[in-house]
This record gives sequence, structure tokens and C-alpha cells, in this order.
Amino acid sequence: MEFTVHLNDEDYLEYNMYHFMHSQAGKRQLVYVRFVGPAICALVFLWIWLFCEPLLVVIEGIALAVFAVIWEIQANKIVFRNLIRTIRKMKKDGKLPYAKETKVEFLEDEIIQKTDQQEHKYIYTVVEKICESEKAIYIYVNAVQAVIVPKNCFRDTEEKNQLLDFLREKCVGIVK
Repeated sequence: MEFTVHLNDEDYLEYNMYHFMHSQAGKRQLVYVRFVGPAICALVFLWIWLFCEPLLVVIEGIALAVFAVIWEIQANKIVFRNLIRTIRKMKKDGKLPYAKETKVEFLEDEIIQKTDQQEHKYIYTVVEKICESEKAIYIYVNAVQAVIVPKNCFRDTEEKNQLLDFLREKCVGIVK
């Protein structure tokens, strides 16, 4: 099977968001971000409680509680905005780590990913996991790198299912 993959910034951002939300490091960072805002609010409230008048303590307590709740609700958006900013900076510097057009071939013994400038070959035993998101299939060849096959590459659902069945056969025990 061979597919011509046309990636854009949105596809790359989607991959990074998916990876962030499903990797251990990403989950850890999200917990940290969710913890920092309310922890700062608690420390400020404690300081106010110890050194200020009771009316100010109540007013500040309410304000800090509201801030902590808003922070908790917005934590994912804060992290994703930071991710978007990082990717935009990489693009501005001309260092995006993906090619706009890639040919991906799934042969009997390996995956070949070809761009204008380079070619990567991956035997199926190096594939660590295969994940399917709403918009793409990610074939992880290491902890942070994946072959991205957007679903718009497939003619229909049957072709997508054929690829997934083929990968299940070649990469026993790792397909999600």
C-alpha cells in the first residue's frame, strides 16, 4: 500500500496535541500546570489570612477561589496555546520537523517514508504503538516520533481499515 501524505501545520499541531495528551510526560506536565495556579492562590490566601484584616481575607479568599477555578478549567487551553506558540516559532525559524508532502509505503517487511530530501525505512519490529485519532493514524517508531497518515489520504473507510488490519498483522500486540 502506498499513500501520498500532504501535511500542513494543522496536522502537525494535531499530532503534537494528541501526543501531549496521551504521553506520560504530557500528562505529568498537565497535572503540574493544573496544580500551580491553585497552589499559588492557596499561598497568597494563607499570607493574606495571617497578615490582613478579616474583611480583606474574605474578599481575597473569594477572588482567589474564583481564579483557581478558572485556572483549573483553562489549564488545557493554556498548555495548548503554549504548544501553538512553540510551533509557530519553529515555523518562523524555518525548522518545522515535517515535510509538506511525503510518500508512505507499507511493504511486507518495512515502512518507507520518502520526502524530496530524505528517505526513512522502519521495520515493523521498531513500531512501538499505533494510535488512531479523529483525524489521523499515528505509527510511533519511537517515543516521540511517528509516521502520520491523515485520514483524508484514504479513499474510503474500507481502505483505512485495510491499512489497520495490515498493521495489526505486522505489528502483533501493539495496535490500539
